[in-house]
Amino acid sequence: MKNLRQSSSRGRAGIGLSGSLAAFVMVLGACSTPEETGPNPGGAGAGGSARTGGTGGSRATGGSGPASGGGSSGSTGGMTGNTGGSTGGAPAGGGGGGGAPAGGSGGGAADTAAPGGAGGQADSGAPSTGGAGGGAGGAGGSNFSFFVVSLKALQTLSGKTEGFGGDLRFGKPDGLSGADEICKRAAEMGMPGAGAKNWKALLSVAMGPGGQPVHARDRIGKGPWYDRKGRLMAMNLTDLFGGDRPKGDPQLVNDFTNERGEPNNFVGANGLQTTKVDNHDTLTGSSAQGMLSGSTCADWTSTTGAGPLIGHSWPRSANSGRHWISDHRVPGCTPGLDRTLGGSGGGSCVGCSGGYGGFYCFVAQ
Repeated sequence: MKNLRQSSSRGRAGIGLSGSLAAFVMVLGACSTPEETGPNPGGAGAGGSARTGGTGGSRATGGSGPASGGGSSGSTGGMTGNTGGSTGGAPAGGGGGGGAPAGGSGGGAADTAAPGGAGGQADSGAPSTGGAGGGAGGAGGSNFSFFVVSLKALQTLSGKTEGFGGDLRFGKPDGLSGADEICKRAAEMGMPGAGAKNWKALLSVAMGPGGQPVHARDRIGKGPWYDRKGRLMAMNLTDLFGGDRPKGDPQLVNDFTNERGEPNNFVGANGLQTTKVDNHDTLTGSSAQGMLSGSTCADWTSTTGAGPLIGHSWPRSANSGRHWISDHRVPGCTPGLDRTLGGSGGGSCVGCSGGYGGFYCFVAQ
């Protein structure tokens, strides 16, 4: 009981001291400027892009973001992209967190091409610069920049069971423009908002808009590229064209995914209902280095003529049929798919040797 009374007495003394100290701090606070603690107020942080986020301000109080809230006075430079927005959802850029001493970063928007939130500002008067921009948003986030057009997408967009075949104009004046539009539409089908990106079909033509050849590799930027699940396809053009398979995530490069993130060597609710599939022939009209080679179905405007070169979205075996962009030629340009699903179908269609007329789509970045 004696110990208990002593402890209680010390507690009451501590509370009294704490209250006096708090009152003293409040008096001091009333005499100070509430927001600016350094010699100059900070500037607003820059808004981030969907993939990289933005840079923070230089000083003063926290900034604000349009969706995930204002910058806080936390000790970190800012939130990363995959916490700045909602995963797999609507545009929701995150506000940058205020740095202490570094400035906050703009949060990247997850899963869309919408801009990230405004960058936060540092909460101290020290002359420190803003933090780096937020990163890409999580699995299946805003870094989505590669896929193989699925059979389901081609059937839906063409309105035909057999797809487009070699004529990819899709209401556009030329095959490349039409194929790019198909990429955009398919990307949107796979992930709402993704269609706003600068999608390009990996296809070559003999006569482009300027009357000169267009090589597939020159259409897709410099990389890096990621699939719908956020896995790396290749960091750059060297890694993309450096061998029979790109130098990226081992699981992805050996079985490319479609706009929904499903492996192309996959049969599910949106594909062919069978346990056996041979759908890897993918239109390119290109050499191993992504340069124009051979016929291209009249630059992707015809369903007749000699078949173009194709690559394999997944290798047939460990030592043959492995090249992803230039493996062999298909029988012709007619719409169709290998209905035997064993790579031994007859006829002159784009898919008759093991495919359905699919092609690769990349975001030019």
